Amino acid sequence: MGSKSQQVPSTAPTTSPALTQQAPAPAQDAQDQVGNAALQQQSLGKLSYQAALGEMLGPKLYSAVSGQLADDKLIGHAQGAVGSATKALQTYLQGNVQADEQQAAALFVTALDGELKKAAAAAVVDTGLSAGLRDWTDTHPVEVATAAVAAAAAYILSNQDLPLVQGSKDMGGGHSVIGGIDMGRTMHLAVEQVRVGYRYQDATTQAQVIGDYYAKDGGYQISGKFDKALDADQKLGLSGLHGERNGLTTDRLDLSYTNPAMAASAYYQREKGTKDGVGKDLSVLGGRIANTAPAGELQAFARGEARSDGSWEAAGGLQKQVNDWGWSVEGYGGQNAAGQQDSGIRAGAKLRF
Repeated sequence: MGSKSQQVPSTAPTTSPALTQQAPAPAQDAQDQVGNAALQQQSLGKLSYQAALGEMLGPKLYSAVSGQLADDKLIGHAQGAVGSATKALQTYLQGNVQADEQQAAALFVTALDGELKKAAAAAVVDTGLSAGLRDWTDTHPVEVATAAVAAAAAYILSNQDLPLVQGSKDMGGGHSVIGGIDMGRTMHLAVEQVRVGYRYQDATTQAQVIGDYYAKDGGYQISGKFDKALDADQKLGLSGLHGERNGLTTDRLDLSYTNPAMAASAYYQREKGTKDGVGKDLSVLGGRIANTAPAGELQAFARGEARSDGSWEAAGGLQKQVNDWGWSVEGYGGQNAAGQQDSGIRAGAKLRF
């Protein structure tokens, strides 16, 4: 049986095996590996900033921010905070110990300061705090840019109140997530409100849930909304919320229904708790019904509201909306919490600018 391989003559010059054998690449030591990982991470960070903020702003902002997140910078900040604390301690001891104990107190503070600064340095690196900050910064270019712009605005504006900045991320298939942040006033920047939520929308259905956290008072509010288009131009709506702020708990439920001929709605709300030292427990039930009328046509309506403190109000009338202005006239009757009743006719006008 013949050989399965054939020898092909070679015209290449022969070389010594010792010369042709390639020397193995030197193994990377731990420091090289860490350095390469850091360079790779930095490259990914720059790319994420460039993709989100553009070729001009992205890399520049990333370089400015990442330069402040090096271990030595963060350790310096941490140790500076420790130094401020021990300095305050030393001032306190100097004013509260006997004269013959001053030297011992000073030595104690010096020794404590050194140990705490060592612990601060270890905490920054060993706990992963510095790495975590860098990872978050690398993957959140928009949030960092928003904070940078807000900080720059503080030097230009005179303590203007910043609005809740909100955006959404489309996840496809009608699903999206909602996020927002309120940074407070430009001269006193602080996170005052954080918003997260979820929204779904298709041809006939809209649904959303939003949660808000308020940093100033530690309160929160969760709200939900559901709208469904039915057959024959009918629409059903349901919304509600639950919140706890400043000692008060608020619950509300709204229900609405519309069709080509009429629109009706009803609501229930309850506030319970203590605010400014005063207890409160108030429930409100109300509703409204009207014919559906396009702009320029007359609409008749009736509405009413009853409260758990014994007060109530009812009204009925006519209204008309024409482009940017409108008018209404209604007859009303009601009673306040003290039992005093009132009734009459009132008219109103609206103008939109």
